Amino acid sequence: MAGIGEISKNSSKSRWWMDLLALDKKLPEIFFVIMCSFVLGMDVSIAGMGSWIQGEWRWSDLGLNNLPAGATGTAALLYGLLRQAVGPSRGSDVDVPFWRLTGHHWFTVSSCYEDICTRKVVFGPPNRFNFVMEFIWKIDVPLKCKVFGWRCLRDRIPTKDSLVRRGIPLSPSALSCSFCGVCSETSCHSLLLCRTVDDVWRYIASWIGLVDYKAENFKESFWIWHSFCNRKKVKRGKLGCAWLATLWTLWLHRNKIIFKNFGWNSRDVGWDVKVLVWRWAFIWNIAHANCNFYEFDKNPLFFLS
Repeated sequence: MAGIGEISKNSSKSRWWMDLLALDKKLPEIFFVIMCSFVLGMDVSIAGMGSWIQGEWRWSDLGLNNLPAGATGTAALLYGLLRQAVGPSRGSDVDVPFWRLTGHHWFTVSSCYEDICTRKVVFGPPNRFNFVMEFIWKIDVPLKCKVFGWRCLRDRIPTKDSLVRRGIPLSPSALSCSFCGVCSETSCHSLLLCRTVDDVWRYIASWIGLVDYKAENFKESFWIWHSFCNRKKVKRGKLGCAWLATLWTLWLHRNKIIFKNFGWNSRDVGWDVKVLVWRWAFIWNIAHANCNFYEFDKNPLFFLS
């Protein structure tokens, strides 16, 4: 997010996090000022205490130029100590934070999310299919399945390698793939590239007539299935429906293997995927309300079109 959140300092730009690192040298003085301000009942925020100017820390005036009427004794002493610690006033030279993604320069979650979804790097294979992120939300499936598909595309599902990255200790023997038991479990391997999982993908691909279905990552895989269904005149809300149903079913079976010690085989998982696609086919845009599963199984693209 470099370059988005900045501080305008005397018509120049500086990174606010560099200011925070440099503040470590002034922490004793800042703590003293905070304590005095608290005792005196002054409404002063940390951001309003001062900033770095040309490598030197400058305090703001903190409202100390005018001693309140009736301030005597301890209060007068504290005001004097604050003046001594703060030094001369900086005047109007104040750092102004702003957010570059909105017209009013205030941070909003929506502007940050839109920037993440639209940010593309022109060169490099990992970014070739970033544009598919917007299509996952247009599939007519339950919201939790859309969210799961979006998390897969972002590589944010809690697989074993992800848990280790978050600092959750797992024994080396527990890191293996839940399906093949050979390779280490990652989201892309366990749900897409595993040799046993590939049997399920091949079965569903042959069911709808897709030949070249293999991909190296989730985004490429989603685009292959989405493009194929689009060429076959599948309804807009059903594009990617088979892909997401396969992914969701594999994830549910993976969890059953880990938490309930269930067994599995690719053909049973394949039938579960078919049933799920059949159920999703008649959500919202119903074209064939009286279609039973056996009719749907013979020609799924006809009922999805």
